[in-house]
Amino acid sequence: MRVMVASVDYGGRPHFSTWVARAYRRLGCDVVVVGPGCGLDNAPDGYVAPVYEQPQFRFGCQGGRMGLGQVIQSTGPVDLAVMIDTGNDWSVINDGSAPYAMVWRETNTSESPRIFSAANGAPVFYSMCGEGKYPPTPQMHFWPFAVDREMFTKPAGNHKDREFGFCYTGRERGNGTWSSILRILSSHGVNGHCRQYINGYQEYADLLGKSLTTYAVDGRYVGSRGIEAMLAGAVTFWQSGPATSQMGFDYGNNCFQLAVSICPTTGEYLPSPTNIEEMADLAKQPKRWNEASLRGQALIRSRHTYEHRAWQIADTL
Repeated sequence: MRVMVASVDYGGRPHFSTWVARAYRRLGCDVVVVGPGCGLDNAPDGYVAPVYEQPQFRFGCQGGRMGLGQVIQSTGPVDLAVMIDTGNDWSVINDGSAPYAMVWRETNTSESPRIFSAANGAPVFYSMCGEGKYPPTPQMHFWPFAVDREMFTKPAGNHKDREFGFCYTGRERGNGTWSSILRILSSHGVNGHCRQYINGYQEYADLLGKSLTTYAVDGRYVGSRGIEAMLAGAVTFWQSGPATSQMGFDYGNNCFQLAVSICPTTGEYLPSPTNIEEMADLAKQPKRWNEASLRGQALIRSRHTYEHRAWQIADTL
């Protein structure tokens, strides 16, 4: 099967389209990647290298919209076109030239007219749900973030080989809580690694492989960083919500539940101090941590790689 994976500019998460392209290749498909013709070469390193693959064919620029048939004139025929879009950026319009799926990341209601006109009746797969997001329709299918198993798989259950009791990189918010987190961990004799946003995915994957615990917040979507952490063997605390409730998480077994409040002045997501103490306790219990690490990684391997998402699109079509 020949698959086209199309992406928006780097602000629209081109690594997202790269994960999907890799997944279809692993399933034995011939994959062609297309994207916009501007804004990519000067993108931040975290979006371009080492993960992001440059489009083989480039079209238009942000705001430009063109029919799938026009794109196929350059790429040649495809059996499936998968468009990765955030709703307001560049997109290919479904014109019936091939089976088509639209992956809509944000699901913001303000973006719905544009995304549905581009999809033109084709299935729309969305990654965020709940308060403030577009309500599901028969055309829409929940398609949570997943993990690229090539980059993030690390040995699970290896407590003695992990340098950090806890890591946090700012990817799931929480920057303003770093000092309090480190203070609580330190009072329990556990070290932590908190820093600003890491651009390079390889660096991030390596850091997860050295860490015992982490957390992901905002239950309206399944934070990809939390899934990546679980595949890397880090035991993850999740804020439950309408998205995470569909993931097969078994709190206390393959992951743990996170209590979160929102600061009324900064909008910062504030994890419960009790949860941080639980992370410290878990980091000091090798047997319990090893079991949770292995179970968490097994769940992600069995249900939440991008190969699973690729099959979901194929089954829906």
